[in-house]
Amino acid sequence: MDYMFSECNNLKSIELPLEGNKDSDCFKLYFADTGLLICQLEDGIQKRVLDDDLKIYKGAVYENIVADAFWKSDKNLYYYRKSSGLEIDFVTKVNDELSIIEAKAKGGRSKSMNEVLNNSDKYDVQHAYKLENSNINVIDKKVVLPQYMVYLLK
Repeated sequence: MDYMFSECNNLKSIELPLEGNKDSDCFKLYFADTGLLICQLEDGIQKRVLDDDLKIYKGAVYENIVADAFWKSDKNLYYYRKSSGLEIDFVTKVNDELSIIEAKAKGGRSKSMNEVLNNSDKYDVQHAYKLENSNINVIDKKVVLPQYMVYLLK
């Protein structure tokens, strides 16, 4: 891969077209390879990753894994953050439908995801996907998948 980082642009609003709603001045960078991310952290972290003892870094590592998978599937990367604290890890099209994706290191609440789904008058989101360390589960528009199934989100 020619790039060391992949750029993930913030969206002005969660609506299509995504490229037309991106804020080019506000973005996150993800390593093009999660192994490179972990190697950039201080000594000893690699063993903590293997021992599943990352605590605060764990969310960033899992988010990077999803970004890496999307980037390698030729998906443009977008996220959504408002000053109110609402933040969606990834916004993309899955099966040609506007979808939001949360990457979780463990299970847990998805407050922002639920807020978007509960406000269909403001957000035209068709599906929400939560990638976490759990089994497959479907509740209305929310699909919970184990993290390794990220490749299915095309």
